[in-house]
Amino acid sequence: MDPDDKTPLAIKNTGARIVFPMVPRCFAMFLLAYYDRIEQGKNRRTVIMGLPGCVMYAKRTILIWYFHVSWQTMR
Repeated sequence: MDPDDKTPLAIKNTGARIVFPMVPRCFAMFLLAYYDRIEQGKNRRTVIMGLPGCVMYAKRTILIWYFHVSWQTMR
């Protein structure tokens, strides 16, 4: 996410909790948020991830690392 991007505020306004905020550096411009809700008496969590548009041109991003770590944890 770019520092002047309005997306983080919009995500926060939904009631989501931002746990890994954007940092204005090339590799760390990543946003991770959780939206917790109760649905049919059960706790539900939605994961929200955000990256800036420039990652379309990058060969590697923090998102690839995050998915790799998540995959290893789930195994």
